[in-house]
Amino acid sequence: MHSLLGGFGILAQDQALFYRIKEQPELIKVFVEEVLRYRTTIQAIARISTRDTEIGGVKIPKGAVVIPVLANGNLDSKKFEGPETFVLGRPNANQHLTFGKGIHTCIGAPLARREMQLTFEHAIKTIKSITLDPLRPPIPHIGGSTNEYGFDSLSVKIEPMPTLDLIFPRAT
Repeated sequence: MHSLLGGFGILAQDQALFYRIKEQPELIKVFVEEVLRYRTTIQAIARISTRDTEIGGVKIPKGAVVIPVLANGNLDSKKFEGPETFVLGRPNANQHLTFGKGIHTCIGAPLARREMQLTFEHAIKTIKSITLDPLRPPIPHIGGSTNEYGFDSLSVKIEPMPTLDLIFPRAT
């Protein structure tokens, strides 16, 4: 939910981006990856070191609690050029850490990606325009058991397409 709201928030703030995606729906897949990178829902995860190791010159003993901050990795300027800017078509956007990596990759990652793709595919077909509602500011969500980030509420104004006949043609 937080990732979807983050994506709709990005589209509501950037009409040019919204219309570009409407004109080029093949961009939805890369849009989703950049949303996942740019608006990382799970900020950090806790792990226990299984052996003595060293990362970046810091010694970590076996049994130590380590809390990698995934969101910081997704904003690492060594990995992503201009990381604090949303860039549609970023060549390495899919190298984000949003779902973890390696054996710790989220088992639901493919489903989450597909759900987002289908939602945005449907939205661009049925929504004519989307903007933030200036009378109802977004309510951020920060906290939870996994230090989630997103919105508890994101009010937008949506102008629907004039007719759904474009999507669901009437039988003749």
